[in-house]
Amino acid sequence: MVTMFTSLITIQENNMILKGEMQIITELEYVSNIIDDYLMDKVGYELPEAVEAFPAALSNTVWLNTKLDEGDETIYLVKINTGGEDANFGYSLNMQIDGKPDIGPIYLAAPIEIIYFDIDGNEISSAALATAVGRAQIRSIQIILAVYQGQYNTDTMRARTLVIRKYFPNLAI
Repeated sequence: MVTMFTSLITIQENNMILKGEMQIITELEYVSNIIDDYLMDKVGYELPEAVEAFPAALSNTVWLNTKLDEGDETIYLVKINTGGEDANFGYSLNMQIDGKPDIGPIYLAAPIEIIYFDIDGNEISSAALATAVGRAQIRSIQIILAVYQGQYNTDTMRARTLVIRKYFPNLAI
């Protein structure tokens, strides 16, 4: 009888763990689709020369000019960053598109980390990214996101990290 109850408890516990992992995977897929397939898909596509592809590029913030939807020729300024820590929910991932409703809120286990690379795959320094000439060297970007499941508590929560690496073929070489 004890073995049967122990087995049932173990099965229930494993089911809860699997359910939590599926929630994390679903959240990671949602965030990845928004950032990789929607917001960053057309960065640099048919940008006028006077418009900078990346008006801001920091380790936790990126601003980019892009077209979003087929048939819409408008160039939108998209801002992606994490806000300050909220003890109840984690770090808010902010995605704002000028002229459109904000996306979110989505909460992360850690602040977003963004790394920028040039045409040769070399990391661009933060000093270079502070200038328009430095930002014009960006050809790819790596975004690291940590999504969690359960209550926001860094000691007990389960978190998974997603690394998005995006190359921008539309940028002039």
